[in-house]
Amino acid sequence: MADAKRSDMQASDPTSKPLPNQMQPSEAISPEVYPPQSHHQPVTSRVLHLHHDGSPFSKSKTVYDVDEKIPLYAIDLHRFEKPQIVIRSAATSKTIGEVTFTMLPRKVTIAMQGVSFELKSRGMFKSGYTYTSPAAQSKMLTWEKESLGSADLVCTDDKGLAVARLDVSMFSRSKRAKLELVGATDGPLMEELLVTAFAYSELRRRRRNSSSGGAGGAAGV
Repeated sequence: MADAKRSDMQASDPTSKPLPNQMQPSEAISPEVYPPQSHHQPVTSRVLHLHHDGSPFSKSKTVYDVDEKIPLYAIDLHRFEKPQIVIRSAATSKTIGEVTFTMLPRKVTIAMQGVSFELKSRGMFKSGYTYTSPAAQSKMLTWEKESLGSADLVCTDDKGLAVARLDVSMFSRSKRAKLELVGATDGPLMEELLVTAFAYSELRRRRRNSSSGGAGGAAGV
């Protein structure tokens, strides 16, 4: 199901993996206008990099721009305190998103810019979590594993087209992941995809730790 969701996001980063089912210029989600109009410019891509602050077990992470030198966002993780994830602008320290893991295992509450929405499980027989996007005029977006056995995650729209992909770095002590974005390269939708990507990835990590008997902790993605 997810194997066909890869699209070519190499415009901003030549190391990106090709994803053949990328949105076309007439299909890209725009935070200002949805659905897209025929006069839209060609789809562009943006790559953000997530690094640990110190060791992989640090409770703090930093999101960098494509050059991996300019910090854009700071991420703080909490094991018991709510919200468990707080994402702030690195430039202003303003909070752009908060993530709360509820007692219900199939729901995550996210607050951004005074708006709350829920990342919900698709059910027992479907993989991934879906949500109604405030930044894309209430379109349904879904985060799920890119393929069986892969740690990478992909976000698709209601047409099954990839709008973002989280490439998880499993063997790096400093770098944790790379977020590839199609179309939404700035503004509210980009930040929404960043927050939901980290929320879903961290939910999966905590579940893995819980099922293996480890501490839920505030370690990785």
